[in-house]
Amino acid sequence: MAAKNCHDKRKIRIKAESARIFKVKWDECRENEDYLRMKKEHRERYKDVE
Repeated sequence: MAAKNCHDKRKIRIKAESARIFKVKWDECRENEDYLRMKKEHRERYKDVE
């Protein structure tokens, strides 16, 4: 049982670190002018596609 708890705690730490890294990168994208321009162009290009 102790091994399972250890494994679960490790998994939780890895997931938390992954989420932290993702958040940092996502915030960088949201402030990136090239990304925002491309996002706007993409949305405009595909606005009528379902």
